[in-house]
Amino acid sequence: MSFSRYPTDYFRRALRFARSRGQNYLDKLRPKLIYGLAVQKGCRISSHVVLRVVDGGECFIGANTIVGRFCEITAGGGVITIGSNTFIGQGSIIVSKSRTTIGNDCLIAEQVTIRDQNHIVAPGRLVRESGFEVQDIEIGDNVWIGAKVCILAGVTIGSGCVIGAGSVVTRNIPPHTIAVGNPARIIRQIELR
Repeated sequence: MSFSRYPTDYFRRALRFARSRGQNYLDKLRPKLIYGLAVQKGCRISSHVVLRVVDGGECFIGANTIVGRFCEITAGGGVITIGSNTFIGQGSIIVSKSRTTIGNDCLIAEQVTIRDQNHIVAPGRLVRESGFEVQDIEIGDNVWIGAKVCILAGVTIGSGCVIGAGSVVTRNIPPHTIAVGNPARIIRQIELR
């Protein structure tokens, strides 16, 4: 068997071999592929997805979750937890230096940005040398986040919320509400039946 000089070909062939051995073999192999990354059964990660787990970070992706093409998920010293049956749209970015939690059954549209850190801006110092201010982000269950939404550090979005496309979420959003705009404002409650 000949191998290309590109490591992706090697991993692609190794994964093909594991699949040929059966699903049980693949399930035993999967948690050991990348240190700090746990992917549950039925999770689908599309092509060109970048998963980075660095500086002691951890990333947990729940069962039957779909991560769309060209997404970047970076646990840079933080913990990212993505619940089961969640969809993350194409080109979305999730970066964590603290803790980012996304609940079960969430729909995250394309090009959504979720970052739990901000640069510290201090007079007389370069921004790149000033460090970061980090705060946890929590997104509840059954949340729909529209295209090109930006969720900033320290935000909690309650279960059952809808965040309109293009919104910038800077404050907490209570459960079962619809929020839109820059900054995101609550426009109405969702009636429970």
